[in-house]
Amino acid sequence: MELTKRARFRREAVSLARIVGVVLLFRAFVAQAYVIPSGSMDPTLKVGDHIYVNRVVYRFDKPQRGEVVVFDHPREHGKDLIKRVVAIGGDRIEGHDGQVWVNGAPSGPSFDFAPLDVPDDNLFVMGDNRNNSSDSRFWGFVPIGLVAGRAMFVWWNSEDMHRAFHAIR
Repeated sequence: MELTKRARFRREAVSLARIVGVVLLFRAFVAQAYVIPSGSMDPTLKVGDHIYVNRVVYRFDKPQRGEVVVFDHPREHGKDLIKRVVAIGGDRIEGHDGQVWVNGAPSGPSFDFAPLDVPDDNLFVMGDNRNNSSDSRFWGFVPIGLVAGRAMFVWWNSEDMHRAFHAIR
């Protein structure tokens, strides 16, 4: 029994609609794509890197020190940023002697800033390119509720194909 043209078209349209639906649900609830617009995370992320962000992970756990997260800017809502978590709620952080100090231990380069106690359910985030990053040193803590997810991997960079398909650490 041969399908009519109309029946074949309908079957194909239903299949396509299902695929689009699954992709949209995946994007809305599981992973989202972002493009890196600035060099604030250099060398970890380069301008033009296309990344995927795991949107599910923080429904079950809180961000940890060292993770790269995407979040809504705490002062300019609607502006997504990507930074590294340097300190979490309960930590004491300060900058002196050219270093960031978290709970008394060095944690990478920085200029001097006064000691701060990170409030519970907040993060202190910084770009990896510390001399070229607008981050918590300038606009304060990031409430965990503003975190969209953890950066997982670079899937594309039109300028450098060697950057494609590598994990973000």
